[in-house]
Amino acid sequence: MSVRHTSLLDIWIIQIAEPLPIRGDERRMRSNILAEELAHRGHNVVLWVSAFDHNSKKWAIRSESQLIRRENIRVVVLKGTGYKRNISLARFLDHRVISWKFKGLAKKKEKPDVIIASLPPHDLAFQSVKYAKRNGIPAIVDVRDTWPDIFLDNIPEWLRGIGRILLFREFQMVKNTMKEADCLFAVSNSFLEWGLHHGKRNRSIRDQVFYLGYHRPDANVKMENVGTELKEALDALGDRTVVTYIGTFSEFQDPSVISECSRRLEMSDTIFVLAGYGSLCQKAKEEAKSQRNVFFPGWLNGDEIDALLLKSKIGICPYSKKSEIFPNKAFMYLSAGIPVISSYQGDLKSIIESERIGYYFNPGDVDALTDAILTLSGNLRIREEMSRNANRVFELRFSEEKIYQGYADFVERMASESRA
Repeated sequence: MSVRHTSLLDIWIIQIAEPLPIRGDERRMRSNILAEELAHRGHNVVLWVSAFDHNSKKWAIRSESQLIRRENIRVVVLKGTGYKRNISLARFLDHRVISWKFKGLAKKKEKPDVIIASLPPHDLAFQSVKYAKRNGIPAIVDVRDTWPDIFLDNIPEWLRGIGRILLFREFQMVKNTMKEADCLFAVSNSFLEWGLHHGKRNRSIRDQVFYLGYHRPDANVKMENVGTELKEALDALGDRTVVTYIGTFSEFQDPSVISECSRRLEMSDTIFVLAGYGSLCQKAKEEAKSQRNVFFPGWLNGDEIDALLLKSKIGICPYSKKSEIFPNKAFMYLSAGIPVISSYQGDLKSIIESERIGYYFNPGDVDALTDAILTLSGNLRIREEMSRNANRVFELRFSEEKIYQGYADFVERMASESRA
């Protein structure tokens, strides 16, 4: 049962990596879902976002502005410098510019009752918590990735000592942010532990894990919103075993391991649907250009994702190195009762193994990935068992509706305690 507090709140939600919520047909992600739940309860929400679209690496809007999204939700757009790669000096600069602009603009706004700041970026979260402390406002930091640690993870091990010295100020920002936040929320237990460690604090009842979650795919998909090419491809699949990847094509989510696997299974009834785009998308297409069992539908809207999930039998979560991220695509697959084959560590690996909802494979291990797909495609009993397990686990732990009702309850409680 969702808690409803009678007093209405002014809430700031600060994140810059989700699709800009201005058209209405964008894929709903964590901050937007939370904003909608809080607005539905009557609270006034201000979403602070970036003018730059992180996924497409293009400008979503050319100028800074304040937009009225709809009743109870306003969108404040901040413009950085843009960037082409996720791990780059250009992205670092973009986020620093945005954090400076937030610092200046926040002073001119009416103070909220509570602030929820996402990390990354660490510098924007730092400025958010600093503003909150200065004004006696409760601050929640939502840990979604391990910045700036990720920069050290992408340089040779022998250079990491020097890198840590160069990033000393950035790590101090993270330490102060985690220490000063009134509570830490995180997308996984692994990330919550990371935040607590950096803040040198023990976990309290206020520090919570709220998984990303997802919604059940709509069995009555609005096919008018599904592109012709995708619709025709899905219609032509018949009873073939559809192995799906939904996400970006990047240096970390390099689909090369899937491309090699698809070559090995080219003569089987398995077809691979690789949806999304990114810096390595063209490379993936080149690797599979002579194959008839690979389809690239591009970036998908919500209805297209639902249509694909309803046709899929297996979902893949590859990663090119060890990582404890719990990727959004895993929740998508589980929402449709699809067994997951993943190379992520942390919470996802633990749940895959304890709940029998799929298989883990080491990053880049094509043999293990191929074996897992062959097992699931060739053994209906195992696949159906894992599918039932996936449905059960999703309903109990990863339902978007339950997660964000609980998240909103905590936000209300934090603000109410502060007022009292």
